[in-house]
Amino acid sequence: MLETIKKAIATTPSDGAIYLVEKLSENTGFFVTNGHLLYLVYNFENITQKSLLTDYLLLNTDVEIHSFKNNQKFPSGKYNILDF
Repeated sequence: MLETIKKAIATTPSDGAIYLVEKLSENTGFFVTNGHLLYLVYNFENITQKSLLTDYLLLNTDVEIHSFKNNQKFPSGKYNILDF
C-alpha cells in the first residue's frame, strides 16, 4: 500500500479534486489532493466542524464532500479529514 500511496502523491493532478488511493472500508480510505495524503472517515458521530493543527497533521471535522466523477466508491456526505 505504501508504494501505491507514494505513486499517487507523485502522479495525481494538482487540480483541487480529491482522488481515492486506497479504500479501507465502506466509510474510510486514503485519498490524495494537491500532493497531500488525506485519510477520510465518514462523520458518523456528527462531530461539529472543527480544525486542529499540529506540527505534522491537520484535522478538519464535518467537511462536506461531494462525489461527482463516474463510478465513485464513496457517497457524498460529511467526513472527518486528517491531512498528513
